[in-house]
Amino acid sequence: MRSLVLGFATLLALAAKSACVDAAIIVGGISFDDNAFVDTVIQENSPLFPFYGALTVSDALVGSNPANGVDLLTGSVLLGFTDNLVVNGTGSDLALFEGGPLFSPPPEGFVVSLSVSGLSTPGEFVVVPVSDTGFNAASNDSILVGYLDLSSLGLPVGATINQIAIATDIATAVVGGADLTVVGAINNSSPVVPEPASLAIWSMLGLVGVGVGWRRRSRKLSQV
Repeated sequence: MRSLVLGFATLLALAAKSACVDAAIIVGGISFDDNAFVDTVIQENSPLFPFYGALTVSDALVGSNPANGVDLLTGSVLLGFTDNLVVNGTGSDLALFEGGPLFSPPPEGFVVSLSVSGLSTPGEFVVVPVSDTGFNAASNDSILVGYLDLSSLGLPVGATINQIAIATDIATAVVGGADLTVVGAINNSSPVVPEPASLAIWSMLGLVGVGVGWRRRSRKLSQV
């Protein structure tokens, strides 16, 4: 019985430790949760040109690597989040990074919407300008960022989305189109899924309960 209790205490300590060690990823000076980035490319609308060494649009835009990117030219992409939801919280909710002026002087902005069709529908898209955040060693260039508040798309506070459509703001296009590299959720929420440590704790609780019940029954039988 004592070993069960000690085991339970150990699991509690491990769970507390794992809950406090949430990995963070820094891109352009902004701290993100490790699952805050795009997980899938749902739709590609040509022309698009992957660059910085990326062979495909998916290689360039999935994850948090600013060393890969896509020149959006006059095309667009519909990006999805599968293990992460973007939340309309306080301030900016989404960060869109663009390759530096080495590839597209001066900065070129984005047009964003909740759907690809909305990119050309007045009232359903917003323009996201970008600005310089500093040097990006991964691409040997500066890295630019634009901030999106989901309220600008008409969403109420607390609303969540799992996809976003992005194209070039033609008014700012100079060479080709905007060079999209990383899209990360500043305000995000993950689906609630029990962690292994939590499952282990509940299993241990069950074992402790069984052990206590067995011990009490044994005492009663010995007193008969």
